[in-house]
Parts: sequence; structure tokens; C-alpha cells
Amino acid sequence: SRLALLGLALLRLILLVAVNMSTSLLDLIGVALVGAVSVLLVTFVQPSDASSTAGFPMDLVSSLQIARDPSGLFFLGLAAGLFLMCKSVVAAYLSRRTLLFLARRQAAVTEGLVVRVFMQPLSVIERRTSQETAYSLLAGVNAAIVGLLGSGALALAELSLLLVLGTALLVLNFWAPVAAAVFCSLLAVFMHIVLGLWASRMGH
Repeated sequence: SRLALLGLALLRLILLVAVNMSTSLLDLIGVALVGAVSVLLVTFVQPSDASSTAGFPMDLVSSLQIARDPSGLFFLGLAAGLFLMCKSVVAAYLSRRTLLFLARRQAAVTEGLVVRVFMQPLSVIERRTSQETAYSLLAGVNAAIVGLLGSGALALAELSLLLVLGTALLVLNFWAPVAAAVFCSLLAVFMHIVLGLWASRMGH
């Protein structure tokens, strides 16, 4: 299988993916700080409406010392921006490391396959055309390792972000993420139908 091609290096790949997935916590902290800034702005502008703000732990925000100092909002917002920027930088670095690691493994696997192919009898090698052999050793291995596993690793990292933020939103306000998920699903289905019809017309 494709995972077996990685051999013992699979453990390193799992570690890279796990660390990349954990960076979603930085996004969660950044979004939480942005929410805290928003709530504190409401308390400064309209204190009477602060208690009616839904979906956020008002008691925790109000207990912060920074809530009594309007100038502290700047530093709270700065911290939120730093967390979000840090997540983007770290995630980009880890994604690059993952793809580089898979590219090196692809080269090693291709080298091993080339050796195994040319150790076979000439009659076995000639059963396939040179184009088929070259495609299997180069593009085929690239599609199996970098294409499939690389895309899967990046997709898992993005999926973890959706799960973390979605779980936090479900805890704070159940119906908001449900409505957003339904809306995005309906929009995706609508775009799929429209683009499918457009592609069909262009094909004819």
C-alpha cells in the first residue's frame, strides 16, 4: 500500500501531521480574544446591553483586569492578531516541512523501485513500454506519495481547525454554527449544480 511505501518514516509523517493539527488551538485562542475585544467594546459603548450579549462567557470577560482599562483593548487586540499570525506562520512552515519530507521519501522510493525494476529479466521489463515504466516510476510514485499523502495531511490540518472552532461555537451558541453549516452546504450544492450545467453546456 501507499502507507507501506513510507516504511518507518510513517511515524515522522504522523508526528508532523499531529503537530500541524494542534496549531488550530492558536486559531481558537485568537478567535476567543477577538470575541473578548468585541464584548468589551460593547460594555464600553453600551454598558446596559453587555449582559444581553449572547454566546460568550460574560463573567469571565468582566473579571479581567483589562476590562477596567479601555487602553488595554489595544494590547488584547494585538495579542489576538499575534496568535492568528503565529498560527499562519507555523502552519505554513509545518506544511512545507511535510511536503519536503514526502518529496524526499518519494525520491527514495523511486530509487528503490528503479533498482528492483532493472534487476528483473529483460523479458519481464519488455512486457511494458518504456513510457509506461517511466510513468510508473516517476509520475505514479509522485501521485501516490506527494499527491495523495501530502494532500491528505494538509486536509487533516484544515479539518482539525474546523472541528476545533466548530466545537467551541457549539458550546457557546448551538444554533449559529448549525445554521452556518446548513447555509454553506446549500450554497455548495447550488454551486455544484450551476457549475455542472455550465460545464455540460460548454462541452456541447
